[in-house]
Amino acid sequence: MKRVFLILATFFVLHPLSAQSLRSYVRAGDEAFRKENYAAALQLYGDVLKRQSSDLSLRWKYGESARLFQAYQEAQRSYEKVAAQPRQLEKHPLVYYRIAEVQKSLGHYQEAIQYFEKFLDQHPQKADPTFFEQATQEIAFCQYALTIAALPVASEVILLGKEVNSAWNEFAPTVVGDTLFYTSNRFDKKGDRGKQKNKLNKVMLASKGGRGREPGRGFPSVDTAHVAHTAFSPDGHYVIYSLCKDLSATEKRCELWLTAIDRRNRWLPGVKLPEPINLPGYTTTQPNIGYDKALEGPVLWFVSDRPGGKGKLDLWQVPLDTNFFCPCNLPLPGKKMTYLPEFEQPVNAASLNTAENDGTPFFFTPTQQLNFSSEGWPGLGGYDIFHTSKADDQWGQVENAGPGLNTSFNDLYIFLKPDGLNG
Repeated sequence: MKRVFLILATFFVLHPLSAQSLRSYVRAGDEAFRKENYAAALQLYGDVLKRQSSDLSLRWKYGESARLFQAYQEAQRSYEKVAAQPRQLEKHPLVYYRIAEVQKSLGHYQEAIQYFEKFLDQHPQKADPTFFEQATQEIAFCQYALTIAALPVASEVILLGKEVNSAWNEFAPTVVGDTLFYTSNRFDKKGDRGKQKNKLNKVMLASKGGRGREPGRGFPSVDTAHVAHTAFSPDGHYVIYSLCKDLSATEKRCELWLTAIDRRNRWLPGVKLPEPINLPGYTTTQPNIGYDKALEGPVLWFVSDRPGGKGKLDLWQVPLDTNFFCPCNLPLPGKKMTYLPEFEQPVNAASLNTAENDGTPFFFTPTQQLNFSSEGWPGLGGYDIFHTSKADDQWGQVENAGPGLNTSFNDLYIFLKPDGLNG
């Protein structure tokens, strides 16, 4: 009898500890979610759901984390389990809206329309009224996406091999001669002792189809900040790039820096661009340089959340000083860039920007066409690639690049070679 008592006593001691441990996992997940570390939140909530699979409030948190981490199928499964219980509809009034969102992100436009309509029919009182207006707009976007998706595919996208790609993210390609410059997210952040290492972006290059490597001098060799995006001047000697620091697990603040290749074809140390290109407290990133025939000189395009825009990230442009950005102005061998030119005030591309994020500009000099990506213009979902041309100093109609280049996921960083047929 004494042995039975000890076993029962042990059970009642261990069980509360186990529940306490699960609650600590949920609190840790809540903290990770608050810090926008959705990958960590997803993992923590998922560990608890293995023990408490019927907890629909936790299931909702798991779905929200999955959606924001872009694990859309996981999000869909969780939201549908919540929606299957009528009592949860009042507790989570956006559940049909969220299902519609992830269906759209998965390219299931007809199903997305049905759930947006279901959300509007239900018209939950606890939902923010702005979601009803947004749902109506999203239905129109999905109907437009169905027409775009039905168009013939005019482009073929070929995945590059393991010489360039890794298990992490590779993006922002630029080709100069026979060399591909790009950014890779494969590098570990210095000083990170966590089980899951935070990753860093660094600029890489691959010559003549060879294996990617770091370029060496010119770009900062740091293990605590991100170095990304390469914008070459038309002569190929000056390069503007982004240097970014983490504000949170998902948010970065970036500045534009300048380096150059000297007369002996050696990289010079980078220097930070002054105001008004960089503004304290705001991000400035994703540079691109193209020759604007109307302005008779190179123009720097970039992306920023600074005041004066339409909201979130906007496209901005500023002409570059042709006296400075000239091979004739390169420092002598062994010398550094000792001064920078004065820059004009950047101009917001108001007719192209939306209230959502607009970014990754690429000005194609041969046709004077601006290509960019946007979440705000109607498309197939996420970021789509768009293009427009200038006539009489005004930007023309913004056109979706269509299926092939665009999908229901995020499509960014288009780059075209001079023939305009390859990129």
